[in-house]
Amino acid sequence: AKTWCVATFLVLSIFQNLALTSVSAKTPSYFTAAVFEFVQTQKCTSDPQQAQKVLQFNLDVYIPVAKLAKSKGADILVFPEYALFPECNRTQTTLFCELVPDPEEKANPCVEAERFSG
Repeated sequence: AKTWCVATFLVLSIFQNLALTSVSAKTPSYFTAAVFEFVQTQKCTSDPQQAQKVLQFNLDVYIPVAKLAKSKGADILVFPEYALFPECNRTQTTLFCELVPDPEEKANPCVEAERFSG
């Protein structure tokens, strides 16, 4: 089965209740963007449990920022490339990623966690 390693899948699932339900802006002539500047302080690791702790630490920072941006009327929130997890080598990076099943499998990792847990 084809899979893709997508760390942003975590962000999308965490923020699904915070996300706007439409791609159109509040007004037809413009949209409001918020940009989150974030300095990555966590280190790369080869330990899967520590990688999950790093992700959770960073997500705990993201959540109040997303709520603040929404409260200020942001239509979109932009995060830096290496904010959710540190810049690591290829092997270490996979520890921070989620497997996304091939769409042809018609699978849902959110409701079939036991099937997709590492």
